[in-house]
Amino acid sequence: MQRKNNPELQAVVAQLCPDSRPASVTYEPVSGLTGESWRFDTGRLQGLAREASQAKSLLGASRRQEYRILRRLRHCHLAPSAWALTPGWLLVEWIKGRAFSTDEWQNTLADGGLARCLSGLHKMPLLGYPLALPQRLLRWWHYVDPSRRTPAWLKLHKRFTRSTLPRPLLVAPLHMDIHAGNLIIGSYPAQPMHFIDWEYAGDGDIALELAALFRGNDVSRPQQMQFIDDYCQASGLHYTAPQLLRQIARWLPWVDYLMLMWYEVRWQQTGEKAFTELADCLGARMGLRR
Repeated sequence: MQRKNNPELQAVVAQLCPDSRPASVTYEPVSGLTGESWRFDTGRLQGLAREASQAKSLLGASRRQEYRILRRLRHCHLAPSAWALTPGWLLVEWIKGRAFSTDEWQNTLADGGLARCLSGLHKMPLLGYPLALPQRLLRWWHYVDPSRRTPAWLKLHKRFTRSTLPRPLLVAPLHMDIHAGNLIIGSYPAQPMHFIDWEYAGDGDIALELAALFRGNDVSRPQQMQFIDDYCQASGLHYTAPQLLRQIARWLPWVDYLMLMWYEVRWQQTGEKAFTELADCLGARMGLRR
């Protein structure tokens, strides 16, 4: 581990753990797609400091909202505990365990493990933060490189921002960023799986969550069918698998466009060519040509 020379973060950690000596606290960077967080260890307590920044706010990540959502979920054991919030940092529990490997991810898709945990989340009380997708798209449009905009893209953008969202089957708490890196194999037999990185969570249609899961992870059609069967069995909903699949299909264009816009904004923020390549791939799927 290494020292983190950030007086603000050090002050927050010192306030959280007044018995610890600041000089003994260690910090380790934990990087993700939207930036850097810091794992800290006071000797008595291990936590994660998640930075609040304008870049993250632009992407739709509000640390204040994330803090309140985690507080609402504090008894479900699917999410880390939220400890402290300041204007610059969110401090949460460091969940002991490890991320899923590629094989373990494929296994939990196939054996019903992820379906059961996700259906458990979807049975929780609402979080109080409805996902405002058209408003998010409108905000992101202003940060797209004007040189990349085309008349066809503007037409597509207007279609999404002026369209009515699919009528939900069931509004529930959604994580909205489920992938192998955000799943932790826990050390408690009663709760073998945990979700981390709740910055995009909110209330929305359960089929939107599943559409994002399938599209974002390139889940094959046979895997989708098995997952939906497991999910319906675990959730006890009166919807059939064909009904849920049809609703997922209604959400897939929205998921594609949200991903495309997210990649465009991230390219503006980072300059990394990989984001424009991903955006161009999605644009081609939606009929856009650069």
